[in-house]
Amino acid sequence: NPPCGKCAKCRQIEENANIDVLYFGDETGQIKKQHIQELLSKAIERPFESDRKFLIVKNADGLNTIDQNMLLKTIEDLPVFDTIILLFSSTEKILPTIKSRSRIFMLNTVDANLLVQLIGSSERSINILNCCEGNMGKIFELEKNKGFDECFKFAQNLLLKFEVNSDYIVYNEYLQKNKNDLEIILYIIKGVFNMAFKGKIDTFYNKDKLAQMLRLIITLEIDLGKRQNRLMIIDRLLFGLLKIKRSN
Repeated sequence: NPPCGKCAKCRQIEENANIDVLYFGDETGQIKKQHIQELLSKAIERPFESDRKFLIVKNADGLNTIDQNMLLKTIEDLPVFDTIILLFSSTEKILPTIKSRSRIFMLNTVDANLLVQLIGSSERSINILNCCEGNMGKIFELEKNKGFDECFKFAQNLLLKFEVNSDYIVYNEYLQKNKNDLEIILYIIKGVFNMAFKGKIDTFYNKDKLAQMLRLIITLEIDLGKRQNRLMIIDRLLFGLLKIKRSN
């Protein structure tokens, strides 16, 4: 049955005050090892007031392969009173072993007009909305990110101006300087290239090349989640984009 929104339970959940509905992940949207460890310890506890307990991982895109494998062991032997909900923006980032043991629900994106009402219609806000395509968690994460404007401009230049090997040093310098934030940088780059694919940014690359570049970026996001070397990820990104751009 749909929630009534009026009873005590509904109000507790809306106010994040229900002790049997637990959220994991900090306000920046990052998932840390301590969050997973806390979830694993809570999973074995019985619910206090309800028949079931819900463990919700916000921005589960931030789970690397090691974290997902830790969760997998709990999922395989989950108590009957537990439900674990992982909020992903893409099913490509979920381990096949977790997919096979889960039910996947595809949620509709939030109406664009409502999002504009929530965060405004400035150029920065519109760029964030276009990058996130209705992903509320990412929208609020990027809205708080002080480096978004610089990274968005970098991604535009990467798309439109990165053409020759001599440019490599400039782009590599920015990425290495910010390598600890490579996850969100790749997300913004993917958003900008997706905007070009959908015709929201003018470019002379055809859709086939843009699709190839997007596949490269998504592959690197997945490999980064597997804790592959960040400097190698940066090299693969830059040389991979150059290779695709130059191909016939």
